[in-house]
Amino acid sequence: MTTSRRLLMFLRRDVLTAISILALAINLIGSFGPFIQLANFARYIVDHWVEVTSFLWIWLFGLLGVHVPPLLGFALTMLCFHIGLVASSFRSGSGGSDAVLGEELSRPRDRLLSVLLYLPLMASTLMTAFGALAHEAVTRSDPPNNFATALSFIIVVASPLVVFRLGRPQMLIRRFLTIYVVVAVILLLNFAARLLDSSGVANSLKEG
Repeated sequence: MTTSRRLLMFLRRDVLTAISILALAINLIGSFGPFIQLANFARYIVDHWVEVTSFLWIWLFGLLGVHVPPLLGFALTMLCFHIGLVASSFRSGSGGSDAVLGEELSRPRDRLLSVLLYLPLMASTLMTAFGALAHEAVTRSDPPNNFATALSFIIVVASPLVVFRLGRPQMLIRRFLTIYVVVAVILLLNFAARLLDSSGVANSLKEG
């Protein structure tokens, strides 16, 4: 396999998976953001997460003259991130018959573990969606689009079905554990940023 083809495969699969893992980790942090103290940069991302994830869809459909509510854009983006999470499962050559047989034997246990690991991620997505819906109901003067709202929640609920349909249980366990590791790293970086903010180092660097 040539170097250019390997690079193309990496860009097509692994980068998408990495972006999806990072995005789902941010989404998980955002769900319990009100209960923890975040640094300024992290707070901005969490507070504007729905706007950030829906911007591309609003722009694309706007070119066609179609209005897309931020909640629907968020749901579509979450669907893309879920598909990206299992993008590497589309690779050819999953192993020999012995490996496949071993995976079949361990599938019930692994599938249950993967579902348990996914539940916090699903809860965080639903919390973000309901939070966006509540914010829209308070800030908008016109009545919400009931069809778009229903479609948004259908997409949110259907996203994990895509993951568990396309992804192998053992691979999903690794992906979900990676998300939690990324969450831990982000929280450590957030703690370090808070220390810098409280010590005044950031202000002194700006003044300098």
